[in-house]
Amino acid sequence: MKTIKLEISDNIYNEVISLMTRFNSKDLKITDYYSEEKRYLQTQLERLERGVEELFDIEELDRILEETISKYEDTIN
Repeated sequence: MKTIKLEISDNIYNEVISLMTRFNSKDLKITDYYSEEKRYLQTQLERLERGVEELFDIEELDRILEETISKYEDTIN
């Protein structure tokens, strides 16, 4: 079975769903990634709340990268 991702405008969404529901469930399965993504995001939020993960703003990231580059730039020939 092949998998495709469709972006459907609101104007034709109902018609497309209606057409797709006419097929046998062995031939066509509508996959919902919402639940999977929700679980992933919930896990990431929990890790942030427990302090396992850390967020940086762009300035902090730039500072960290500059420190790392300066630490190793003399070793590159």
